[in-house]
Amino acid sequence: MPARTTKIRHDDQTRAKIQAAQIINRMQSCVMGEIVLDAQQVSCAKTLLNKVLPDLSSVAMESSVTHEVGNSVKDLMDAVNGRTRTK
Repeated sequence: MPARTTKIRHDDQTRAKIQAAQIINRMQSCVMGEIVLDAQQVSCAKTLLNKVLPDLSSVAMESSVTHEVGNSVKDLMDAVNGRTRTK
């Protein structure tokens, strides 16, 4: 197959995804027993993945919602029944 005449240029985000995929593949190979990684290599891979992939830890969110009902329910029911409210 001939070489490409135009080079493919990846942006930084695409390069990071490719590198993350390579690290994940290596870690999976270690888990499956295909290769052996020492503790330093595993720690380094974990650190690199933390920089690229989002952490899926739970996040506590506190918020308060204020809702004023007023005549909105009546207006909605009137609209459903085909009537409009006159002021």
